[in-house]
Amino acid sequence: MRVLALADLPSEGTHVEGIFIQRQIESLRRLGVQVDVMSIGGKKNSLNYVRLIGRLLHRKIPRGFDLVHAHYGLTGFFARFQRKLPLVVTYRGSDVFGIVGSNFQYTLKGRIIVMLSLRAARWADGVIAVSRKISERIPARVPVHIIPSGVDLDRFRPMSRQETREILGLPGEGRLVLFAANPREPHKRFDLAQDAVNRLRGQGLDDVKLIVPYPVPPDRMPLYMNACNVLLLTSLHEGSPNVVKEALACNLPVVSTAVGDVPELLAGLEGCFLCGFSAEEIAARLRLALEAGALSGGRAKMEQISTSKTAEQVLEVYRETLQRWEKRRRIAS
Repeated sequence: MRVLALADLPSEGTHVEGIFIQRQIESLRRLGVQVDVMSIGGKKNSLNYVRLIGRLLHRKIPRGFDLVHAHYGLTGFFARFQRKLPLVVTYRGSDVFGIVGSNFQYTLKGRIIVMLSLRAARWADGVIAVSRKISERIPARVPVHIIPSGVDLDRFRPMSRQETREILGLPGEGRLVLFAANPREPHKRFDLAQDAVNRLRGQGLDDVKLIVPYPVPPDRMPLYMNACNVLLLTSLHEGSPNVVKEALACNLPVVSTAVGDVPELLAGLEGCFLCGFSAEEIAARLRLALEAGALSGGRAKMEQISTSKTAEQVLEVYRETLQRWEKRRRIAS
């Protein structure tokens, strides 16, 4: 099987953007799927989405390919202008929730993206959502498969806290709270994380420090997750946040807002806590997580959503999509 993936993968300029897509593609290749990648460049220039139409048609992609897989709904909207190959679209979060501006309100641009993204679901031949919350918003005419981005269990594994702190040059003593997102993205609500940690310090926990390593090369993130005492996620929305799954694979306690599939990921794990969008509540949950200490069952739970297992699920979606496509072609002929 040969698949054309439409996605922006990490480069020297963007160490982390699209890393979860890259790992999925690598896992699919290990399963024997030939995956070619066509980059979009939509974040650099929105017109690149429109140019995608010409690129797809001009290159006559039907030759040699079995299927097109668009990552994110907006990419799927423009990818549908080619009609000769079946289209699978994966929805990951912002394509159904929108974009948050600097005032923490959802923007008009984001609403337009959501509108176009959801239209793509009606046109797609196969649909994947990375969480149940996302699937509930998708008006697809075909079954929506819930497949989270997988966790690389070889990279993300428990390590010595003292050794990883030494490698990273972090303090050997004290309790470290990891904020692993881009603090400049408004929907990540870095301000809440700062406020919560400051409140803890004001309550006498002087050894608590907020660690914000972004941007950090992907191979360094497992070190930070093992060096810190708790991961903090304060986002307004998420699809299926990989940082949470990666932290659990390292047995790092997590405090997070109830976004995406986080409630399901943390369910039954002592030492992990959900919180609202109040700095006071976040601080209280952080205190509980820091007092609880190490996590024991996180990694065992993440073994169910490793990159290899989720890639097998994606491959099954490809097969089902191709079967439906061939059936419709036979009926039409």
